[in-house]
Amino acid sequence: MDDKCFEILHEHYNRTVDLLKAELRKRDILFSFLLLSLGLLTIQLSSGELVDSIILNWGKIDKTGLPDRNLLSTFLWIISFYIYIKYAQACGFIELKYKYIDKIEGKLNSKYPFSEIFTFEGAFYKKTNNLSRAIVGILFKIGIPIIVILSLITRIYLEATLNITHGFYFFINAVLAFSYVSYVIIASFNNK
Repeated sequence: MDDKCFEILHEHYNRTVDLLKAELRKRDILFSFLLLSLGLLTIQLSSGELVDSIILNWGKIDKTGLPDRNLLSTFLWIISFYIYIKYAQACGFIELKYKYIDKIEGKLNSKYPFSEIFTFEGAFYKKTNNLSRAIVGILFKIGIPIIVILSLITRIYLEATLNITHGFYFFINAVLAFSYVSYVIIASFNNK
């Protein structure tokens, strides 16, 4: 590899690592919003008055501007599902980037046959005994799906038993919940 090619590859490596770090921050923010949306979804059913007061305080609206609780429930289902999809995509992207960075590091290290200068990111990914990677893997592949599925099943059960008239919004929420649970299961099995 000539010096110009090496320089271009090194610059690409630096940009790729920066992109990975930005995606890691994005994943962490999405995880926080996922937990928040699932919490709001659960709180909204168990204490609609609390959610109403949160909306009144944050939204700076009067009581007449409050949305219907069934509509709010549907909105929270959609937001939570959307955040989970984005979270799963971010986790998959991070996994791919670590593998890609490892390949780039191999090419860069070929310039230095007696040492490995570029090892930080790829070595982190490749270590099978890396505790933080194992924890994140277990959390994403087992923990988050279980948390999401249990909270959704609880939500569906409570909504079915507490909702006296199973109207339009109940059926929309049931379809959203089924889609959500299906996606969580499929995403967790596809990322093993």
